[in-house]
Amino acid sequence: MNNKLGPMIISNPRRRGWGYRLRDLSLVLATLSLWGLFIAQTYMTVSSSNFLAEQAYVLNILKITALDFVAVFLVLHAWVLYERVLFRLRLRAYRRELAKQEAQPRLEAQASQVETYQHQANGYHELATQ
Repeated sequence: MNNKLGPMIISNPRRRGWGYRLRDLSLVLATLSLWGLFIAQTYMTVSSSNFLAEQAYVLNILKITALDFVAVFLVLHAWVLYERVLFRLRLRAYRRELAKQEAQPRLEAQASQVETYQHQANGYHELATQ
């Protein structure tokens, strides 16, 4: 069973180094700066003097952007939930298979039988090499 999603997102002790932290911090800063630029552009557009002429266009663009953000957010969260459920189902199936294997009777060989089989195998080996 290999769940690659869980350790990447939740916790992975191997990724506590400064390189990973610096990478994550730079990704967060890049994302926040892009959102800041988007909000600043929206504010400047709304506060401009000729906003009334372009009001319908800007409001439609803002609605589309908001809907896109919500749609991406919901799709990503649904995907994460799907992966978690899929991992749990695979884990249950794996555990059931282990329980089924443990419930099956095991064949145990006695020491005398093992020696007999080894002796026979050595005899076959000697016959094959002649």
